[in-house]
Amino acid sequence: MFNAIDSTDINKGPILNNQIEVAFFFALFVVVFSFFFINIFVALIILTFQEQGEAEEGDCELDRNQRGCLRDAMEKKPAERFMPENPNSFQYKVWQFVDSVPFEYFIMLLIGGNTLILMLKYDSQPEAYGKYLDVVNVIFTFLFTGEFMLKVFALRQNYFRDGWNVFDFIIVLGSLLDFIFSKTFTTQKIPFDPSVFRLFRAARLIKLLRRGYTIRILLWTFLQSFKSLPYVGMLIFLIFFIYAIIGMQLFSLIAIDIEDEPWMYIDRHNNFRGFFPAFQVLFRSATGENWHNIMLACSADARCDPKLPAVDPGQEYCGSSLAHAYFISFIFVCSFLMLNLFVAVIMDNFGYLTQDESILGPHHLDEFVRVWALFDPRATGRIKHTEVCLLLRQMSPPIGLGTKCPKVVAYKRLIRMNMPLHPDNTVDFTATLFALVRTALNIMTEKNNLHSNDVDLRNMLKRVWPNITKKTLDRVVPKRPQGGNQMTVGKIYCAKLIYENYKHVKKSGRKNKMNLSNGNSVRKETIDDVQQPPPPRKKSVPTNDFLGVNGSANYNLSTPNLTNFYEPQLISSPHRLSQSTYSINNDLAYDNNPQIPRATTNKQQIALAIKSGKSPYEIYGLPDNNEDDDWC
Repeated sequence: MFNAIDSTDINKGPILNNQIEVAFFFALFVVVFSFFFINIFVALIILTFQEQGEAEEGDCELDRNQRGCLRDAMEKKPAERFMPENPNSFQYKVWQFVDSVPFEYFIMLLIGGNTLILMLKYDSQPEAYGKYLDVVNVIFTFLFTGEFMLKVFALRQNYFRDGWNVFDFIIVLGSLLDFIFSKTFTTQKIPFDPSVFRLFRAARLIKLLRRGYTIRILLWTFLQSFKSLPYVGMLIFLIFFIYAIIGMQLFSLIAIDIEDEPWMYIDRHNNFRGFFPAFQVLFRSATGENWHNIMLACSADARCDPKLPAVDPGQEYCGSSLAHAYFISFIFVCSFLMLNLFVAVIMDNFGYLTQDESILGPHHLDEFVRVWALFDPRATGRIKHTEVCLLLRQMSPPIGLGTKCPKVVAYKRLIRMNMPLHPDNTVDFTATLFALVRTALNIMTEKNNLHSNDVDLRNMLKRVWPNITKKTLDRVVPKRPQGGNQMTVGKIYCAKLIYENYKHVKKSGRKNKMNLSNGNSVRKETIDDVQQPPPPRKKSVPTNDFLGVNGSANYNLSTPNLTNFYEPQLISSPHRLSQSTYSINNDLAYDNNPQIPRATTNKQQIALAIKSGKSPYEIYGLPDNNEDDDWC
């Protein structure tokens, strides 16, 4: 640009700033070509890369987000949360203190303060100022050492089983070595500079990644990109390999020691005499560093090295007229295409940035692993079914339901999840996470028959991942045993939901009765009008085990008149009839069913009926004409 500005007529010397308006041409060219067309070219590569990926996945029954969530759900493992076993010990109290949120924020404040102190040093600072900073650094060192000692006391040998704790230990150890060497030894007595240990102080800033959710997500996405980057790297290496071999054939005879031409860019550090030097030249050219000058140095008028045996006597020039095509094609293929594939791969993994936040994504699943560890600190992979509802309400949407979610909504979600229940009333980690992802993304949940949905999902997983093992398939979507009489979480919370509806209807009926009585109205006598107070219970049943799984009672539920002692109303049932149709005296149920103990409560009655395999339609005496409708 400067040469063009100073240029004059033909065969005349340059004049400083002769035509300054030429600068606008170059500025416009840079803006239009570099800022627009090059970036449009890069965007075209990224879009083409994404379209090809979508085209390959076009026949898949799942979209990319669903497939990624299901794949990660199958791969996730429960994380161990180290804590003392005795909740009454002093060690447990110390653990509660160091594991609390205020303590974590205090440590983060110390890290920020320590980083700020490291920034306050400058050249030619006063001696007193430098000593003050050293004293403050020593205070920070001992504060972090105190954190280390508290955590070691609380966790004992489990302290070193956490990667972040090992990182903290290395930082504390380096800071203590810096303090010891700076106070005890001098640089003349040891073979290295002890100030190198001060680098550990700055490394504390990395600990902030543990608490920064957004930063962790960005780091997680970047690490996910590394799964695809090796394939792009192999493709780029193949291109470098081909061009290096071609360059050795074309430019290996060019002289590298020409004293009278110091502008030459082919020298002993930059040449095509071997594969690795040629590879180095290509890497330098790919970064854009003087590649055009290297191209000119390899052109047809490049001189030969007479010392080489391959040079013919009298041969003066050993360059190649293909130098321009060689380097221009290499820059185009490598810089504009291959290197931008790295950008395309990374951008492809950052697709969640443009995704609706209310849609579950693979990056949300770590929250499930973290909260699961609160209920399963030993990472056994199982928790009680009563804790699953708490688990969902402790996680924020879209992975969970939130703390303000009504329990009835949580019950309905658990009915849809319908994980199988083990004999010890526990559910599996993988089955729970997989069911959570499945219901959140509405994967094979359209039918009312949950068993049919499970069969369809197993078949679909086999089609999407043909290499999936039967063990993995049974772990994520457990098979229903022969006979189909398996206890599931869906049945338990279906019974709970029935009982909640029962209480709601009963409460509403009493309110209506009071309102009608105050208004001197007359209505048909219903169950609430004649229901007697329940007799005292003989034996209480724990709330968390109201299905009687661990209870000792063994009631005979085969009586045909079992339906008579339940209030026949299901608010959300499409089969419900009018209340007057089912106006039944509750006491008649006990008289007609002597095999049912009178001491059982309404909650136990529903639970025992569910346990016996009866559907709510049978319990309430409702017509059930839809055979495909899953009663849960």
